Amino acid sequence: MEATESVTVYRQALKRLPYNWQKILVMRGEDEMSYTEIAQILGTTESSVRGTISKAKKKILELIKQEL
Repeated sequence: MEATESVTVYRQALKRLPYNWQKILVMRGEDEMSYTEIAQILGTTESSVRGTISKAKKKILELIKQEL
């Protein structure tokens, strides 16, 4: 799979996640924010941010596997 195809598949899977999961993944991955920064912006804990990222990544992998 080419890089552009991979990005497209990832973005399609990302759009299928709950909005707050999408936002956290973008903040962490694309915006390169720390767990602390994300937690402060969202008014939550680092632990909650880490848990959400973990769940979101697992779900994205499931969605991508369904596409392949």
